[in-house]
Amino acid sequence: MIEFFFIFLQLLFFICAFSNFPRMHIGNFSIGNKNYFIVNICISCILFINLLLFLSFFQINYLFVLIILILIASFNFIQIIKQLKFFNSFVFCFIFITSVFFIMIASQVELGWDAQEVWNLKAQNFFYNKNFWDLKDTSFPSYPFAGTLPWFFFWKYSYLQHEYFGRLFYIFLYLAALFMAIKPKNSFNLNALLTLLIIIIATFKIDYFLGYQEYLTFSIIVAAIFFIMNQPKQNTYFLILLLLIFNSLIWIKNEGVLFGFIIIFFSCYYNKFSFRFNVILTLFAVFLLLLKCYLFYKSLGVSEGMSLNFLIYQNFLQNIVQIVFYFIVNSFKHPIWVLIIFFLFFNKNKNDNCFRYLFLILCASYIFIYLSLAGDIKWFLSNSSDRYMLMCSAFFVPFISQKIIRILESYK
Repeated sequence: MIEFFFIFLQLLFFICAFSNFPRMHIGNFSIGNKNYFIVNICISCILFINLLLFLSFFQINYLFVLIILILIASFNFIQIIKQLKFFNSFVFCFIFITSVFFIMIASQVELGWDAQEVWNLKAQNFFYNKNFWDLKDTSFPSYPFAGTLPWFFFWKYSYLQHEYFGRLFYIFLYLAALFMAIKPKNSFNLNALLTLLIIIIATFKIDYFLGYQEYLTFSIIVAAIFFIMNQPKQNTYFLILLLLIFNSLIWIKNEGVLFGFIIIFFSCYYNKFSFRFNVILTLFAVFLLLLKCYLFYKSLGVSEGMSLNFLIYQNFLQNIVQIVFYFIVNSFKHPIWVLIIFFLFFNKNKNDNCFRYLFLILCASYIFIYLSLAGDIKWFLSNSSDRYMLMCSAFFVPFISQKIIRILESYK
């Protein structure tokens, strides 16, 4: 019972620490406005990941970060108490659903294999007051690590110092991103709730919250696509936000480099901003990637190459068949892909062409990545392709959510 109390306290701390943001205008909503507290949460979490990433290069005590978060949370808590109208159906639904999922995560204390062998060791590196430069002594030192930073932080500075308290951040951002994609404003109705349940059922798999990084990447991509879809005019804040999202992705998973550039190119095509804006965005993204490469491949002295396995003609057709087979199998493992294919190709709308092009690009990337891997391609497909497809599905979550809401509203 005491543990449940601290889990709920952790949720309230997350909400109070991340729900406030300096007032500024991004897209179709005003950031910092309490009516968009779920948008504030998503942006604050992305900023928090980037802050921890920056600090990870120095030998510091993260206690001062905790003190700042506590001060912010205390101030926001007082403001919330003063404005009881803040607690509407939207906020109560978010708190209740997140509490249920927090308890589910707390009941799963055994980490997955990748988490034990890779990600947990990186989290422990920072847990024991080490920094980026000590990662060379961990397994797979060339793997990105930013996803383990909030894990270690909320693990080390949790009330009970249980490991899973750090992983609660993953489910918190996952649910916040889904809520935002469905209903960014603080108002909720039955249609929004049904849509949320459909998307959760179609994307949630508890095994991937056992220390894996895929859901963190998934959540950030959902947020990125949502911001792009709701950004009618270019401005500096949006440029910075996209670059922060790009920087988060490339430091969380190797696949994040590909996803980051797909997000940038999708923004260029979807928003149709000025040529100057798109060039600046692309150049800064390339700079961030080169900076990451310099830090990893020069400072740490580690490197990874890409195989040209797909050029071996004798295995080409056989590998293509296996890749397509696992794509079909994984489509049923993650029902979101059934919804994606239905709304893209069976519920045709000319305005959806950009998402069809995005679908083709992601399919091409899926094929290319697995053709380029050296070794037993069947082993790679059976062990990782479902997680890769989960991350790819995030690009369509805001699009699918709005489609489902419109269908439900048409039955009024």
